[in-house]
Amino acid sequence: MKLFDATPAGAAVPRPTVGTYSNTNLYQLGSQQSRSYTKHQNAQPMNPMKKTTALIFSSLIAISSAFAGADVKVGDVTIVHPWARATPGAVKNSAAFMVFDNKGAADKLLSATGDVAREIQIHSMITEAGVMKMREIKSLDIPASGKAELKPGGYHIMLIGLKDGLKEGQKFPLKLKFEKAGEVIVEVTAEKAGGDHSGHKH
Repeated sequence: MKLFDATPAGAAVPRPTVGTYSNTNLYQLGSQQSRSYTKHQNAQPMNPMKKTTALIFSSLIAISSAFAGADVKVGDVTIVHPWARATPGAVKNSAAFMVFDNKGAADKLLSATGDVAREIQIHSMITEAGVMKMREIKSLDIPASGKAELKPGGYHIMLIGLKDGLKEGQKFPLKLKFEKAGEVIVEVTAEKAGGDHSGHKH
């Protein structure tokens, strides 16, 4: 039996069309495939182990920042960068410094207490006959919407009779009492500084 042939006699048999691409088209096609592959690769989820490591690393940075001379706020007063001078050898006196940034009404620092030294006092610096001397003051004024700075050569918290001296990097607590803001405990870090504060005369 002869099968039905839909192609007229003598007509050319149609052949499947094969696409032709110029060099430009091939380059564009390759680029599209490359971009598609790259996008697919970038979309891959992070390896669980790498993700865990990244989270731990971020947490350690956050914890280090929180305890590295962190600022403390009480009332309208922010205590900025509390630090003390590290002591060389057997020196038993030192001083603590910081900045009081006040966003409210005028206030006063009334006292500083702690176990790091036998006695802790608020001091001012004055010059008499060309000699710098320290004087204990009952309180330190903190201006309204202003700052009061404790710094070497100026106002400071004197640490008299340190129990074990202060090694660089050592931390210790101080309780500060303000007239209006109230009380707060700050962590003070011993740092290097030029000169020996214990050499000043009283």
